Amino acid sequence: MNTSTSPGLSSPSSSSQSTDTVENTAGNATFLSLPPELHEHIVELSLFPSSQPSSPSSSATKNIIHALSLTSPYLHSISRPFLYASLSVRGVAQIARVLEKLESLKGRERIVRSLFISDASSPESLTSSGNHDSSPEVTKRLILRLLALAAPTLYTLEVRAGDARTSTSLFGHVFRISFPLLQELSVNGYYPFPNSPLAPIPSLFPSLTHLSLHGNRNPVGLLTLGSLLSFPSLQELKVGGLSAAGSFCIEVEGVLASYSYSSSEACSVIFEEEYEDSPEEEGQLLPTTLKRIVLQAAPAPIVRAGKQTTAQMKDRVMLERLRVLEGTRNGVEVVVLPREEV
Repeated sequence: MNTSTSPGLSSPSSSSQSTDTVENTAGNATFLSLPPELHEHIVELSLFPSSQPSSPSSSATKNIIHALSLTSPYLHSISRPFLYASLSVRGVAQIARVLEKLESLKGRERIVRSLFISDASSPESLTSSGNHDSSPEVTKRLILRLLALAAPTLYTLEVRAGDARTSTSLFGHVFRISFPLLQELSVNGYYPFPNSPLAPIPSLFPSLTHLSLHGNRNPVGLLTLGSLLSFPSLQELKVGGLSAAGSFCIEVEGVLASYSYSSSEACSVIFEEEYEDSPEEEGQLLPTTLKRIVLQAAPAPIVRAGKQTTAQMKDRVMLERLRVLEGTRNGVEVVVLPREEV
């Protein structure tokens, strides 16, 4: 966990320590004589006690910070930057308000560890949207501004984009933002593949261990274009919302069996089409740290009056291939979850 030095903060004088002192049996050191950066670390542990990133609710965070703030003026100054450690914002009105507040804070006063952000407004926020322009492009720009502010300190991030007019562009920009501390990323919406990394350029996601993608029904090419190499520390990949994705299942099987497998081979098996413009991918395709791939099918296609549709046939093929995939290949475990419910 990162503990940056806190300029401008100093431990309180001995005269203010009479009620807060915790004596060290080994000497005269007290709790409040510790450096400010250690106090910040202790405050952060009270919000995120687990070794894994967690997502306490905004109200829980405020309750903890409020309790610490009442202890002493010094602990108030130490805990105040964590007031927005966990944020959940939905819709343009909430995003605009949170963005305005965060922009008014100095860098050291703005520590966001967990962020959920959605372009869809919650029912209660619809009535309080005020005069905010809720057009898709405006919403996208506000989301990106908020992400740029929070990115340096984030541990967990979930982005949901339900507007098909801007979701692909939004996620494309997200994959180009630097998140030095981010460990968990969840993307929900029609996403593009992350850019394949260029060797001389450091990764934008050096600490990411868990990636969840949902919204692309048949993401053929995700594993064969080297996109996942953008996440050099990736341990678990989850791909949800799969529908008629038999070709993607073949891609997963092929990549785990041989790194020279190509996306064009997967497509040709299902659709009997050859993509001459798809080059053979050779060499490393997956991060060496990857240990698990989790797959989940979307809800079943709608049945009409007992007629078997093409979608149902493709769905049955996909489910059969998903069952075949379960197990461990070349050190990577494939887990297939029960399909999503409507």
